[in-house]
Amino acid sequence: MLATLVAGCLLSGSTEALTTIFFEDFEGLQLRPPEQENGPFPRAFTHVPPPGWFRDASDVPGVGTPSVGIFEWEGWSFADKDFWRTVTRPTPTVPTPRDRFTFGQGTIAVADPDRWNDLGDPANQLGFYNTLLRTRPIDLTPATGEERLRLRFDSSWRGGCCDDGGSFNPNGNNQTALVNVVVGTQTFEVLRWESAPYYDVITQKPTTQPFASTGQPNLVNAAYRPDNFNEQVVIDLSALIPNPSGQAMGFANSMSGEDIVIEFIMEGAGDDGWWAFDDVEMGAYSTLLADMNFSGHLDTGDYGDFALGMLDEEAYRLKYFGEYPETNGSLDSTFDFDDVPWFLSKMTGVSPEPSLALAAAFAQFSVPEPGTATLVLSVLLIGGFGGVRGREQ
Repeated sequence: MLATLVAGCLLSGSTEALTTIFFEDFEGLQLRPPEQENGPFPRAFTHVPPPGWFRDASDVPGVGTPSVGIFEWEGWSFADKDFWRTVTRPTPTVPTPRDRFTFGQGTIAVADPDRWNDLGDPANQLGFYNTLLRTRPIDLTPATGEERLRLRFDSSWRGGCCDDGGSFNPNGNNQTALVNVVVGTQTFEVLRWESAPYYDVITQKPTTQPFASTGQPNLVNAAYRPDNFNEQVVIDLSALIPNPSGQAMGFANSMSGEDIVIEFIMEGAGDDGWWAFDDVEMGAYSTLLADMNFSGHLDTGDYGDFALGMLDEEAYRLKYFGEYPETNGSLDSTFDFDDVPWFLSKMTGVSPEPSLALAAAFAQFSVPEPGTATLVLSVLLIGGFGGVRGREQ
C-alpha cells in the first residue's frame, strides 16, 4: 500500500521560483458606506477600480435608475467580503454559499446579478446583466527568457441559466464568465465558463436538460462550469513570454514588446448567480529544483511542503497555485521513494541533518495508512543508509 500511496503523489523535486510581474488584492481601495443595502459597514464597497484599471457597467440594464437593480451590485463592485456575504443572506443568521469563499479576504471584486436583480427584477423585465473589468497595462519584459508565465486568482463562481428573460430573449439566460488577454488590437479568450450544461439539439438554446423534447440527447456544452464557491484558478500564459528578440513565442505576429491587459467579463446573466475573485497574480517562473514552497531559494520550509505534497497532492496544489509540474520532479517520472534521497541531496547545506528534518516534517502529519511512524522510519533509513543517487539537471 505504501507504493500505492506514493505513486503519482510525491511532488519531489522541481518546483519553480516565482517572479511576480503583476499583483492586485484590492486592499488599497477606499470603500464607502452602503447606499441601498443595510448594515453596519462604514467600509462596504466602491465602484472605483484600482489605478489604471477600467470598469464598464454601461451594459447593465437600468444602470443609474434607483428603482432598478441594487446600486451596490450594478456591474463589477469592489466590496468588503463580510459586507457582501452578510447583506446577501436571506436572514442574518442563515449563510449562503458566498460564505464558503475563504480564499478571498478583505476587499474582493464581485459581479453579483443574483443580488442586483432583487430590486425591480430587471433580468426578467429589461435585459441580461453584462459587465467588464480590465486591468492596467502589464509589462511582460520581466518574463523575457523565463520558462513559464501564468495568471492565478482566487475565485467563487455560481452559475445560472435557462430560467430568466423569456419576455425579451427566447433563448433565456446563460451566465458566462470570460477572461481575455488583450494585446494591442487583438483579444485572445483564455477562459470561458458557461452555466448551461447542454444546448438543445433541436433549438440550439442553452438548457439544463440532458434530452430534447424528442428524446434525443442534447449537445454537451464543453464550456459548462459547475458551481465552485472557493477555488484557485490558474491559466497558463506561457505562449505570451517574449523571447530575447521581444517577440511572443506562441502568438505569431501578436505582440512585440507590447504591454498586455487582462479582462474579466460577466455576460448573459439573469437572476441566479455571481462571480467573485481576489488576489490576481501574474508570475513568471524558472526551474529551481526542490524549492517546494516557492520562496525562490531552498530553506527549511521546503521539508514540510515536500511531505505535504507526498501525502496529499490535492492539498499541496490548493496551497500552491493549483498545479504542479510533475515531469521535472522525479528521477524516472514515477514518484516513489527513489526521489527521497535526491531531494535530501538538494537540501544539503540547508540544515545539518536533512533526513532528520524531513522525518520531522512527516511526523507533523497523521495519516491512517501507512502509519506516520512507517514514513518517518523509511525516510531515516533512506537518508542514513540508502545513499544519494545522482541526477542530471
